[in-house]
Amino acid sequence: MNVRINADEFARGMDAAAEEIVARLHQAVELSCIEIENEAKARAPKADEHIGNDAPLRSSIAHKTAIDGARSFGVVGTDNTYAAFVHEGTGIYSRTGMGRRDVPWAYKDALGHWHQTSGNKAVPFLEDAVDVKRPRVLQIFQSILGG
Repeated sequence: MNVRINADEFARGMDAAAEEIVARLHQAVELSCIEIENEAKARAPKADEHIGNDAPLRSSIAHKTAIDGARSFGVVGTDNTYAAFVHEGTGIYSRTGMGRRDVPWAYKDALGHWHQTSGNKAVPFLEDAVDVKRPRVLQIFQSILGG
């Protein structure tokens, strides 16, 4: 029995298969990021849970994805200036241990009213979103990539 393989045709087939795998991988990354982004927005503080209206925090949570060669990347996060303080906590409640210890302290708000605080408890909305959505992310990857 004679078997002939056209090397050019074989190479084109392999390239097409690799491109399909990268496209599917990117689709799984994109859908996973959307799941985590939506969960993080739902878990971020709502108005009245902290001082002021935290709608800007929730609306600033977004995702970005990119393909670099055969790799696909995704990031979910926020560029909100106070997001890290909400996520990690402040004062004696800081999860990093770097919070202010000279408590309580006082500050004046924009309306001229004085408030006293020892800090704010952490609301790890991004971390919790990843933890909660982990099974769904695995399901997405399995359904798109197989296995």
